[in-house]
Amino acid sequence: MGGEKYYNGMTFDADVNVFADLCWAVYYLNSEYKKLEFTVCHVDGTDVGEKNALQVFYDGVLKEEIELAPDMAPKHVSLDITGVGQLKFQVKPSGTEHPLYGVGNPVLK
Repeated sequence: MGGEKYYNGMTFDADVNVFADLCWAVYYLNSEYKKLEFTVCHVDGTDVGEKNALQVFYDGVLKEEIELAPDMAPKHVSLDITGVGQLKFQVKPSGTEHPLYGVGNPVLK
Protein backbone atom coordinates (compact mmCIF):
# COMPACT_ATOMS: atom_id res chain seq x y z
CA MET A 1 0.00 0.00 0.00
CA GLY A 2 1.54 3.27 -1.05
CA GLY A 3 4.72 1.41 -2.01
CA GLU A 4 5.14 -0.12 1.49
CA LYS A 5 4.78 -3.81 2.35
CA TYR A 6 2.62 -4.79 5.29
CA TYR A 7 2.92 -8.23 6.84
CA ASN A 8 0.08 -7.93 9.34
CA GLY A 9 -3.49 -6.92 8.62
CA MET A 10 -6.30 -7.71 6.21
CA THR A 11 -7.71 -6.71 2.84
CA PHE A 12 -11.26 -5.95 1.78
CA ASP A 13 -12.32 -6.89 -1.75
CA ALA A 14 -14.68 -4.13 -2.92
CA ASP A 15 -15.81 -6.08 -6.00
CA VAL A 16 -19.32 -5.51 -7.36
CA ASN A 17 -20.75 -8.97 -7.94
CA VAL A 18 -24.10 -10.56 -8.70
CA PHE A 19 -24.90 -10.80 -4.99
CA ALA A 20 -24.00 -7.13 -4.21
CA ASP A 21 -22.26 -8.47 -1.11
CA LEU A 22 -20.52 -6.35 1.46
CA CYS A 23 -17.04 -7.27 2.55
CA TRP A 24 -16.74 -7.31 6.34
CA ALA A 25 -14.87 -8.60 9.37
CA VAL A 26 -16.11 -8.85 12.98
CA TYR A 27 -13.96 -8.92 16.11
CA TYR A 28 -15.08 -9.65 19.65
CA LEU A 29 -13.09 -7.42 22.00
CA ASN A 30 -14.99 -8.07 25.24
CA SER A 31 -14.56 -4.38 26.17
CA GLU A 32 -10.91 -5.11 27.04
CA TYR A 33 -9.20 -2.44 24.89
CA LYS A 34 -9.08 1.34 24.70
CA LYS A 35 -7.47 2.09 21.35
CA LEU A 36 -7.01 0.58 17.89
CA GLU A 37 -4.38 1.98 15.53
CA PHE A 38 -3.75 0.95 11.91
CA THR A 39 -2.87 2.18 8.44
CA VAL A 40 -5.50 2.04 5.68
CA CYS A 41 -4.96 2.44 1.93
CA HIS A 42 -5.76 1.12 -1.55
CA VAL A 43 -3.68 -1.97 -2.31
CA ASP A 44 -1.08 -1.32 -5.01
CA GLY A 45 -1.66 -3.06 -8.34
CA THR A 46 -5.37 -3.76 -7.81
CA ASP A 47 -8.30 -2.33 -9.76
CA VAL A 48 -9.03 1.31 -9.02
CA GLY A 49 -12.81 1.06 -8.61
CA GLU A 50 -14.62 4.11 -7.24
CA LYS A 51 -14.37 6.07 -3.99
CA ASN A 52 -15.56 4.13 -1.00
CA ALA A 53 -15.43 4.12 2.80
CA LEU A 54 -14.26 1.83 5.55
CA GLN A 55 -17.24 1.74 7.87
CA VAL A 56 -16.53 0.95 11.51
CA PHE A 57 -19.33 -0.29 13.76
CA TYR A 58 -19.08 -0.32 17.56
CA ASP A 59 -21.51 -2.85 19.02
CA GLY A 60 -23.69 -2.69 15.90
CA VAL A 61 -23.74 1.13 15.61
CA LEU A 62 -21.93 2.92 12.76
CA LYS A 63 -19.39 5.19 14.49
CA GLU A 64 -16.71 5.93 11.88
CA GLU A 65 -16.53 6.24 8.10
CA ILE A 66 -12.99 6.52 6.79
CA GLU A 67 -12.83 7.72 3.19
CA LEU A 68 -11.15 5.35 0.74
CA ALA A 69 -10.02 6.25 -2.78
CA PRO A 70 -7.89 4.51 -5.41
CA ASP A 71 -5.38 7.39 -5.38
CA MET A 72 -5.20 7.86 -1.61
CA ALA A 73 -1.97 7.98 0.36
CA PRO A 74 -1.65 5.59 3.31
CA LYS A 75 -3.63 7.01 6.23
CA HIS A 76 -2.86 6.38 9.91
CA VAL A 77 -6.05 5.84 11.91
CA SER A 78 -6.45 5.85 15.68
CA LEU A 79 -9.84 4.85 17.13
CA ASP A 80 -11.04 5.16 20.71
CA ILE A 81 -12.67 1.77 21.34
CA THR A 82 -13.11 2.07 25.10
CA GLY A 83 -15.98 -0.18 26.20
CA VAL A 84 -16.54 -1.72 22.75
CA GLY A 85 -17.55 -5.37 22.89
CA GLN A 86 -17.89 -6.05 19.15
CA LEU A 87 -16.01 -4.21 16.39
CA LYS A 88 -17.02 -4.58 12.75
CA PHE A 89 -15.22 -3.28 9.64
CA GLN A 90 -17.25 -3.09 6.43
CA VAL A 91 -16.53 -1.98 2.85
CA LYS A 92 -19.23 -1.63 0.20
CA PRO A 93 -18.77 -2.75 -3.43
CA SER A 94 -17.10 -0.10 -5.64
CA GLY A 95 -15.66 -1.79 -8.73
CA THR A 96 -15.88 -4.79 -11.00
CA GLU A 97 -12.29 -6.03 -11.10
CA HIS A 98 -11.66 -6.59 -7.40
CA PRO A 99 -10.35 -3.28 -6.03
CA LEU A 100 -8.69 -4.04 -2.71
CA TYR A 101 -8.32 -1.85 0.35
CA GLY A 102 -6.00 -2.85 3.15
CA VAL A 103 -5.80 -2.39 6.88
CA GLY A 104 -2.14 -2.74 7.78
CA ASN A 105 -0.32 -3.26 11.06
CA PRO A 106 -3.35 -3.08 13.39
CA VAL A 107 -2.46 -2.67 17.06
CA LEU A 108 -4.87 -2.97 19.98
CA LYS A 109 -3.96 -1.12 23.17
